[in-house]
Amino acid sequence: MATKRENFAEIRDILVAEGRADLVDFVDSEVALIIKKNSYKSTKPTKTQVANASLKADLLGALTSTPMSIADIKATNPAWAPLSVQKMSAQLSDLVDDGKVVRTYVKRVAYFALA
Repeated sequence: MATKRENFAEIRDILVAEGRADLVDFVDSEVALIIKKNSYKSTKPTKTQVANASLKADLLGALTSTPMSIADIKATNPAWAPLSVQKMSAQLSDLVDDGKVVRTYVKRVAYFALA
């Protein structure tokens, strides 16, 4: 699927071939608006992303080579008690995708250990 900017580039090529200078100017202005809108995007991490990064580092410190379930991991640190299982699972899944943690399943329960 093409992006809006790519679609406008194709439309512009067609309009140039047909000699429609008035519509080419319109397409160029629309592309300029897209570029301007994209320039406002922030590249710094959000507050939640920063908090999640520190949680991932703490999780790596709590994990051992022995597989542990999320309940076991939460029990190692009392500060993690208010965190949901879904949030812990999401952070651990990111660590699995990064290759730092290994996930195994035993009777439909996920266990995590250091890679």
